[in-house]
Amino acid sequence: MFAVGFSPDGRYLVAGSSWGGVLLIYEVQSDGGKILIKKRGKSRPGAGEVHGVEFTPDGKRALSDSYSGVVLWDASTWTTFKVLSESYGRLSPDGIRMALARKSSPNAIEIWLLEALEPTMGAPRN
Repeated sequence: MFAVGFSPDGRYLVAGSSWGGVLLIYEVQSDGGKILIKKRGKSRPGAGEVHGVEFTPDGKRALSDSYSGVVLWDASTWTTFKVLSESYGRLSPDGIRMALARKSSPNAIEIWLLEALEPTMGAPRN
């Protein structure tokens, strides 16, 4: 594992694998002062070795950074809805935007609206 991230409510811990871009999902609970961690599942493969995981503030979406690119996930089904190859990304604190740095354009930063990348919103735009 190279990356971990908590959901905004602290209920879930997501760990990024070092192979295949798979996210492992764990539920975290407290019981009598003890922390209990239960594995809840895993995602389908994403885009390579995961280096970072972060959630939108509402916990509905997650972003993983990998050597191969950025993968955006639906956090209820843990399926990908967008892969941006050859790039690194970070979410804004409000979860509305994503900053994207592409390996092919080292002197530029793109700002994307996350809603423009949603599968029901049509073709992505930047």
